[in-house]
Amino acid sequence: TLRKQLRVSDLRSREAPEGLFRVISIKGQEVWVEGTFPTFLAAKKIADDKAVDGVVCYIHGHGPRVIYIAR
Repeated sequence: TLRKQLRVSDLRSREAPEGLFRVISIKGQEVWVEGTFPTFLAAKKIADDKAVDGVVCYIHGHGPRVIYIAR
């Protein structure tokens, strides 16, 4: 999945399609979709790897709830 920048106010695009997991990274006012993954473990690896130098990564499932945070 290609990395894509989102508007800070775009909360709907942070949600993953049914059965998938989406990694969102945030640093300051920049919000990025890092990718959408078929398993939680694949998403967690990306989130943990990207969470450096003040970047916070969130994993979303289907719906608005955050299911994991990497700092």
